[in-house]
Amino acid sequence: MLLMDALLGFPLPGETEAFKELFFVFIQLGSILAVAVTFFYKLNPFSRKKSLEEKKNTLFLWLKVAVAEIPLVIIALKLDEFISAHLMNVSTVAITLIIYGSAFIFVEKRRQLKQSSEITVPHAAAIGFFQALSCIPGTSRSGSTILGGLLLGLDRSTSAEFSFFLAIPTMIGASLLKATRFIQKCGIALTAEQIIALTVSAITAFAVSLITIHFLMDFVRTRKLTVFGIYRIVLALVIIIFFIL
Repeated sequence: MLLMDALLGFPLPGETEAFKELFFVFIQLGSILAVAVTFFYKLNPFSRKKSLEEKKNTLFLWLKVAVAEIPLVIIALKLDEFISAHLMNVSTVAITLIIYGSAFIFVEKRRQLKQSSEITVPHAAAIGFFQALSCIPGTSRSGSTILGGLLLGLDRSTSAEFSFFLAIPTMIGASLLKATRFIQKCGIALTAEQIIALTVSAITAFAVSLITIHFLMDFVRTRKLTVFGIYRIVLALVIIIFFIL
């Protein structure tokens, strides 16, 4: 979102920094709705199609998600204003793209063949610390959590799926925080043009996210993530040349 904003530089209707944040919130809400729709059955502990044991396992999954969210909540509350003031720029994005792109390539080359599909509570806590790193722009919340899962010995599919599970409370919490700030600054009055812009952004994000989630889950089941590492490094070089130099 930072890169597209810097590249296009188009004016939003009635644009202010506060409204731009709200605009980003609606994009995130569209994306998170796509996650909820895609994994609704797996995350629903009350489904009539599930046995009692499956319902217990689903509730235990939510417990692990809650444990993984703790590091992010602590770090986000303490550092959110500092990050917004000093790190929300393309230079930070370029640096983190290179760091995590290199990490993906390194991890995939060094990985052992034996991989686990079982996420334990300690796994969840450790992945939570990797998710907390995503407070830094360009890190990628899904990228950092998947990388954390790989380092812990989880297989790609399990790491990616758990990353999407974590996205639901993470993005809802971040969106509520930003929406609250917007209301405090500007109230809830919006023009018709602003409402249309927010609605279109959410619908577009929802549709694109549905496609992307299915593509990624299919991809990680059979292929290494080295290509994503290379993609991140190439994108960082483009950013350095286009935006910085």
